[in-house]
Amino acid sequence: MARLGKPLAVAAFVLCVLFCGFAAAISAGGQNWDARAAELDEFSITPVGGGDQPIRYQVTDRVTTETVTTADSLPAAVVAAYREKTTRTQAERQALQDRVDRMEAEVPRRTQLNKADLIAMDARIAAQQAEYEELTREVEELTAEGARLAAQAEQLRSEAATRAEDADRLDAELDAIRTDAYRIDEQIEALKDRLVRLEGALARAERRRQQLTERLE
Repeated sequence: MARLGKPLAVAAFVLCVLFCGFAAAISAGGQNWDARAAELDEFSITPVGGGDQPIRYQVTDRVTTETVTTADSLPAAVVAAYREKTTRTQAERQALQDRVDRMEAEVPRRTQLNKADLIAMDARIAAQQAEYEELTREVEELTAEGARLAAQAEQLRSEAATRAEDADRLDAELDAIRTDAYRIDEQIEALKDRLVRLEGALARAERRRQQLTERLE
């Protein structure tokens, strides 16, 4: 906005010179005053009066419909309209210049505030970057832990399957041992029966030997 102040002042000055030159040209020679009046977009110029009263020309604002001024002739009315336009342009330029001055006065304070905001934003960005890096590290650690646990679970499943096979094999061996033990028990019982029979036969043989001995004596 500071760069616009000088161009606006120059433009206003040029407009003033043009309007003054236009007014001088109008005063010096004849002009098509109706055409000049029609070129005014902001104002309308209408004749008023008549009859016993002299005709005057009224300059009216097209937007507000307020009467700006009245003149005794059309050229004077056109010149007055252009002067009013110049006055309004200068007022607008002054308003813009005042606004530019206020904004320029605010520049140091806003610059200081922007610096403070920039420092705060840098600190916040640094904190967020540190938080992001910490979260990234935690995610990597959790990912590695998850992979380790998955491998451990796979190992446990493999060991469980192996132990299940071992348990089935041991059950089969235990069944075989139980079968062998039952067969051995039967053999032991058979041997006990045979031992009893042998003991009986031995007892009979001993009695027979004793009988023979008694006969020989």
